[in-house]
Amino acid sequence: MNTDIPSVKLSYDRLESGDYSIKIRISLGKERVRYALPAKEAVVVSPANYDKLVIYHQQQNKRRVSEEIRFLYDQISPFLEKAEKLCEMIPFTFAAFKVQFYNKTQPGQDDHTVMAVMKRLEEENDAQGRPGNADAFKDAANSLTRFLQQLVAEERTKWLGTHKQPSPPLRFEQITPAFLEAYETWMLRAGKSSQKKDGLPTAASLTTVGIYSRSIRTAFNEAISKKIVPADLYPFGRGGYVVAAGRNPKKALKRDIIREIRSHQLEPGSMAERSRDLWVFSYLSNGLNFADICQMRWSQINYADETITVIRKKTSRTQRGNQIKIVATLFPETRQIIDRWGNAAKGSSDFVFPFLTPDMDARQQRSTTKQIIKLTNKYMARLGEEIGIAEEVKTYAARHSFGSALLKSGADLNLIKNKYGHSSLRTTESYLSDFEDDEVKTMLRDSLL
Repeated sequence: MNTDIPSVKLSYDRLESGDYSIKIRISLGKERVRYALPAKEAVVVSPANYDKLVIYHQQQNKRRVSEEIRFLYDQISPFLEKAEKLCEMIPFTFAAFKVQFYNKTQPGQDDHTVMAVMKRLEEENDAQGRPGNADAFKDAANSLTRFLQQLVAEERTKWLGTHKQPSPPLRFEQITPAFLEAYETWMLRAGKSSQKKDGLPTAASLTTVGIYSRSIRTAFNEAISKKIVPADLYPFGRGGYVVAAGRNPKKALKRDIIREIRSHQLEPGSMAERSRDLWVFSYLSNGLNFADICQMRWSQINYADETITVIRKKTSRTQRGNQIKIVATLFPETRQIIDRWGNAAKGSSDFVFPFLTPDMDARQQRSTTKQIIKLTNKYMARLGEEIGIAEEVKTYAARHSFGSALLKSGADLNLIKNKYGHSSLRTTESYLSDFEDDEVKTMLRDSLL
């Protein structure tokens, strides 16, 4: 007998009456595990009939048996067949076998698959007005589907337990550290779909790998919480797969360049002027994210105290019990920008800038914000060319430049943490450590050591 392949045999528990309650026994190598039949009632037989059942199971159709034995065997044969089929899973684990053996969901109706859970998470986030998160689950599921579709027969057998096409739905117990490593390798080779009709896929970035892997991790945690898969099969973390952490170097602009941007003459009322003003508004207002600028309401502007108070959209839902407020100074220049481009409607619940409207849903708001960012980046790139700036002058550069300016002015990390709205000093330290600026890195090191 091949001890590398799981085997299925009949087994039993002896009852006080002397009868046997039938179980099945799975053996792999030296390990043997017995399982009760997933039936409403136990199948109980006499010792003599148990021996006859064992012989009949081993020699079906080779000898005549009584109607009683045939009737008893018909009660247990569906469970034996299911067990034998599950033993073909590659890789086989007893924990995964147990999950599937007691799973009563019928083929074609399984809402416990990886794709089904990710689809549910996508829909839930969409319903909660979180289109960015919804798209992350959708994109990760599409990426996983592409990965599975490109597997050759040998790889399908290795990861899915079958060489046939189409492959059965991906199950959570099949997502092992080795599976995730293979997925990452493929992503870094061909994980980015071509935008052209007949174009070839190209390598995805490590950042994208991290985003998709975190979505899969969230789905796995959801499956554990719903008892779809046991916690001991968790493939992430210590001893398992480590989610890729792509690091995008942060580039801050020097103050003399920022002064040129702020003082550069542009046609009044033009898109170029609006884009420059929004960039400067972000820089002077604690490096506010453009999503937060677009979402800003008049109630957040306090002209008496000369402050702007914001709860970051990025964390407004995830930290409801401990929301962090960002308080920025309302400088004369930022006030002028508001006067120049602000909404005519000035009710406390009206948007400060006329980009979003109350009748927009979350997805429409997100799409509009992305368009504002795209236009701002377009006109800031032109402004950079006019001034002769070698560095990229995109929206994120305003945020990075704000942090760099604070650190170079001698501000301590606690102040920078509060100005950015970070939840911990560790986040601030990690954020600043990515700056491509030797002076910033030196000052950060000096403030920490």
